[in-house]
Amino acid sequence: MLNRRSAVFIADTMKFPKNSLNYLFISILICSCSVKKYTHDPTKISTAKSGIMVTISGETKKIYSAEVSLKTEDYKQVFWTDTIKENGFGATFNVPEPGFYKLHFEAKYPKDSFYAGWLHFMSLYLEDNQSYQLLPASDQDILHNRTTIRSSSKIQNQLSLFEEPYWKEDARLKEKIGNEAVAADSLLKKHDNKGYKKVMAALSRDEELSRSLFSSFTRKFASKYPASVVSTHKLLEVKDIEQHYDEYLKIYNHLDDAVKKQPDGVVLKAGSIL
Repeated sequence: MLNRRSAVFIADTMKFPKNSLNYLFISILICSCSVKKYTHDPTKISTAKSGIMVTISGETKKIYSAEVSLKTEDYKQVFWTDTIKENGFGATFNVPEPGFYKLHFEAKYPKDSFYAGWLHFMSLYLEDNQSYQLLPASDQDILHNRTTIRSSSKIQNQLSLFEEPYWKEDARLKEKIGNEAVAADSLLKKHDNKGYKKVMAALSRDEELSRSLFSSFTRKFASKYPASVVSTHKLLEVKDIEQHYDEYLKIYNHLDDAVKKQPDGVVLKAGSIL
């Protein structure tokens, strides 16, 4: 695996790293243009001479002046970088081994520009001789985790089974919480204390659902897919082991032995569950 052990958790305190699926977004430059299908250049090969070979490509409509790169999860190694053109990006190249990687997007504008730029990342599971096609409609899809990924990789498709519904529900809850906050403020200004308390109670419930959403999704996913390395990967990122220890222990015991022997499974056993 990719030297992930030191970053995923602190065994003594049973604390896990904060879910890294956050983004920084300052401003967006939106343009319209005609789009033609992008065909990646197969001659773009990374300098890595061994390991596995993968193909990553993307068809874009409203993303310009942005750079895309593939990195290790700790961001210490970069295997490939490309500039997003008006109709897409892509290449075929080598990475050292199968596993989880970060696809990093960053747009920079001149210092005197009105736009400050944006950056974001997404997780991929790379396997040998597999393809990964990203279909973001715009930079907004990337920034709000709405990018569709079509892949020939079985494990990447399992990762998408987690990511897509998780981010959809996350967005729904955040929108609902925002609407409830506006409604509560309006009721407070009208001195409607009864209505205000009712809305605030709902808002508090939804905020708690939002805070626990990742852990809830992880428990359900790991229970349903005990043979997937995505399960152990996500289990390493939860933060409520102590609160739900018995449930997590049951989930861990239900995992396939082969998954427990993978790098994430070994770390999970050594530092958190048992």
